[in-house]
Amino acid sequence: MTTETNSQAKHPADETAAIRASLQKEAVDAVINGRYVIVEWGTGVGKSRVAVNTIRSLWAAGKRSILLLVAETAHKTNWRNEFADVLGEEQGGDIFDNLTVECYASLFKYENTGWDLIVADEAHHLRSDNRTSSLATMQSRRVLCLSATLSENGDGDVLLETLRSTFGDFIRLSCTLDEAIGKGILPEPDIYVHLLPRERISAQLQIQVEWGYSKIRRQLTCSADEFGSIYHNPGRLQAASLTVTGSFTKLYDILCSVSDELKEEMDDIYQRMVNTGSREERIRLAKKRLYLDTTYKQYGLRRKMLLGQAKTVFTGWLLSHLKDKRYVCFCSDVDQGERLGGENIISARRKDNATVIENFNEGRANSLFAVGMIQEGQNLAGIQAGVIVQLGGKERSFIQKLGRAMRARKPQQHLIVINDTRDVTYYRQSVEGIDPKYIHIIRYPERHSETGNQKAG
Repeated sequence: MTTETNSQAKHPADETAAIRASLQKEAVDAVINGRYVIVEWGTGVGKSRVAVNTIRSLWAAGKRSILLLVAETAHKTNWRNEFADVLGEEQGGDIFDNLTVECYASLFKYENTGWDLIVADEAHHLRSDNRTSSLATMQSRRVLCLSATLSENGDGDVLLETLRSTFGDFIRLSCTLDEAIGKGILPEPDIYVHLLPRERISAQLQIQVEWGYSKIRRQLTCSADEFGSIYHNPGRLQAASLTVTGSFTKLYDILCSVSDELKEEMDDIYQRMVNTGSREERIRLAKKRLYLDTTYKQYGLRRKMLLGQAKTVFTGWLLSHLKDKRYVCFCSDVDQGERLGGENIISARRKDNATVIENFNEGRANSLFAVGMIQEGQNLAGIQAGVIVQLGGKERSFIQKLGRAMRARKPQQHLIVINDTRDVTYYRQSVEGIDPKYIHIIRYPERHSETGNQKAG
C-alpha cells in the first residue's frame, strides 16, 4: 500500500469551496442568460446543484415551464432528495413537485412542446436516434445538459453536433476527474488493480455453446476436455445446446475459439457478398452475416460473464480485508451479488432496492452490492471504498463507478483483472482518462488457492 496523501490538504477547505462555487456560478449564470450549456464535470463537482440553483432562479422569475429528463424512474427520487438538500425540504419539495420530470424512454410524449428550460441529466442518454428525433421537435430558450463523461468511444463531439443542430450553439463547460482532483475539489484516489494470473482460477465453471435451429436443439453436457471431439466432429448433431464444465482457462479458450470461428465466417461471407453479382444472393448472405454478428456478440458477453464469475472467490477474500470500511461492490451478475452480499444487494430482481439503499445511507449496513443499478444518478453516503468485479471497457462506466467513493477523504477503488485475457483490454480502455500516478498494480503468484463450483451463463 502507498503512503497516504491528499490533494485537499494542498487546498484549504475555504479555497476548495470557492473554486467549486465559482464553477457552479458560471454555469448557472450562463443558463439563466439564455444559453445552451453542457456541464461535463466529474462526479462530486456539483452538476446537480447547478441544475437546482438554475431552476430556483428561474422559478423565482416566474419561468416555471421546466422539463427534467432522467435515465431511470428511480432517479426521480434522487432528484427530489437533491432539491431538499440544496433548498430545504419545504421549498425544494414544492418546486420539484411542480416540475415535469420524465424518463428518456418517454421523451416521445413531449414532441412539439415548448419550455422555459430543459434539463437533461446524464445527457449521454440522448444518443439514441429516436430520442434526438423527439428532442428536435421541442422548443426551449434554455437547455442544460449534465454528464460526467459525455463521450463514449470518443463520440462526444458527435453528440454535441446533434445538440447544436437541434437547438443552436452550446457552451461546453468541462472539468474532468483529473482536473477536479488537481483543483482540490476532489481527493486523490488510490486505485488498486489486483492482477490475477489465469492459472490462479481453479474453480469449476460452466458455459453454454449452441448451434443449429433453436427449436430442435438437443440438450447435452460434457467436460471441457470432451468439447473438441463433440463440437468439431464431422458427424456432429445438426442442432444442440451444450453445457460445458471445466476450469476457467479451458472454458475461456473455448469461448475465444468459437468467437474466432464466427469472425472468420463473417469475414468470408463479406467477401462473397462483394464478389457476387446476384442481388438475391447478397440479400441472403447479408441476413446470414447479421445472424452471425448477433451470435458473435452473444459469445463476447458470455466471455465477459465468465471473467466476472471466475473472480467470485477472490472477491470474497478481498472484501474480507475491507470489512472495516464502508464499501460498494459492483458485481458481474445477480447470482454473484447474492452470494457475496446476501440481503445487501440491489438489482432489477429486487422490489426493495430503495430500502436497501436507505439502510446503507442510514448506517444500518456498511456494504452495498450492486448489479448495474447505481453507476449514475444515485447519491450514497459515506462510501470509503469501491470494488469493481468486472470492467466493461468503457471509460464512462468506470468513472461513474469510481465517483461513488470520491466523496471520501481518501477514496479507494479496487479493480480485479485476470491477466492474459480480454480483461486487460477492458482495463486499459476503462482507465484511459485516469492519471497513472493514482494506479497501483498488485500482482499475485501463480498458485491455485480457490475452491468451489460456480456457474457462468
